[in-house]
Amino acid sequence: MSATPTPTTAPAFSRNNPFRSHLQENRRLNQQGSSKDTRHIVIQLGSSGPTYQCGDSLGVVPRNPESLIREFTEKLGLHDDAVLHETLATSAVLNRVGKKFVKAVAEKATGSAKDNLQA
Repeated sequence: MSATPTPTTAPAFSRNNPFRSHLQENRRLNQQGSSKDTRHIVIQLGSSGPTYQCGDSLGVVPRNPESLIREFTEKLGLHDDAVLHETLATSAVLNRVGKKFVKAVAEKATGSAKDNLQA
């Protein structure tokens, strides 16, 4: 009795199993001064990635660069634990910090970091 090998299938990419890629091109298509912002986007799919067909949708989930996260936590004197790191990587706009975010961080900060945030 011999076992018949089962063929391997490509993974199904979905919201719960996203295909991670890098942005190759991001070009604005509208004329300068237009109130619309329509873009031509090129992403790297590679040979193992999904194939794109007309009508497919694309979700863009940006991540802050590691260097920006490190600089942010170091300047504020924050301990960069895993939860904070993931939050800063995926849920925070670090290049345009709003008052609400600074207030929330200040509430958790201690010592000189708290003083710097409240200044």
